[in-house]
Amino acid sequence: MVKDWKEKIFIETCKVVEDKIKTANDAIEAAEKSQSEDTKSSAGDKVETSREMLKQDIERNQRLLMEAQQQLHVLQSIRLNEKPQIAMGSLIKTSKGYFFMSVPIGKINVEQKEVFVISVTSPVGKMLVGKKLGEEVVFNGVSYKIENIY
Repeated sequence: MVKDWKEKIFIETCKVVEDKIKTANDAIEAAEKSQSEDTKSSAGDKVETSREMLKQDIERNQRLLMEAQQQLHVLQSIRLNEKPQIAMGSLIKTSKGYFFMSVPIGKINVEQKEVFVISVTSPVGKMLVGKKLGEEVVFNGVSYKIENIY
């Protein structure tokens, strides 16, 4: 049961990242289309300002796209096998909730349970990596006891 749930968490995480990629691609495409349709008129400076804003929008979305593609690459390298200690791909049940060690996308809901999807380089992730069942970490004054590692 837990293995299936972990797989569902992984699939949902991939969907979130794939949605980011699609959104960034769509935004880039729309901005490029607007930019190519923008023609010089008597407005001059107004058109140049509009073109510059579109250029910045394209660049921002290209950065978001690259980040999401990198996240997808990380996800594709994860092995969901259970590990004796917390590592990339671990699903951790703590006294304060569930954490899935993969990419930094935040909270998702899978089968009506909240899961915090975090990276191993996040502040909490750094504290959890290498820990074993029964150990405890304290983050921002809150204690997280490791109840299970999947």
